[in-house]
Amino acid sequence: MTDEEKNDDPKIFVDEDWKQKAEAEKKALEEEIASQAEESAEAPAEGEYDLPAASFPSLLQEFSTRALVSLGMIQNPFSGEAQVDLKAAAYSIDMLAILQEKTAGNLEENESAYLGQLIAQLREAFLKVSAAEGGAEEGAAPAGESPAESASEEEAAAPAEESDSEKGDA
Repeated sequence: MTDEEKNDDPKIFVDEDWKQKAEAEKKALEEEIASQAEESAEAPAEGEYDLPAASFPSLLQEFSTRALVSLGMIQNPFSGEAQVDLKAAAYSIDMLAILQEKTAGNLEENESAYLGQLIAQLREAFLKVSAAEGGAEEGAAPAGESPAESASEEEAAAPAEESDSEKGDA
């Protein structure tokens, strides 16, 4: 057998092997495309999505998430960076305090406790972040800070206790 004959046989075998592999890959790709088409038919169209049921805890979670984003504790979903905006954080915390004030006596015990704890935790976080941010300004209170946020940690927990006692009075 000559060198040319030896080289021809493997080329034919490799060529046939390549064709089989290409056909198998083509078939696998067609199956994958078909399964993706089935999944996309089941998936909601663009712009359509499911939302959780509206509830009081969901409302509280929305305000607290806004506060945490404004405190730089959660990345801003639009910029992807953690940014501190004390004015916006104070606003979100104040909105929760207003909800606590206006719903006093109308909430279930666990909802009232959750709201009080949430406000206390957010106020504590606000104090820590504002102290870190205000260090450059020699402890000056940031613009837009409400009196509720500049209170001590013990005072921050007091509104939650007051709402529970007011509930008993109502």
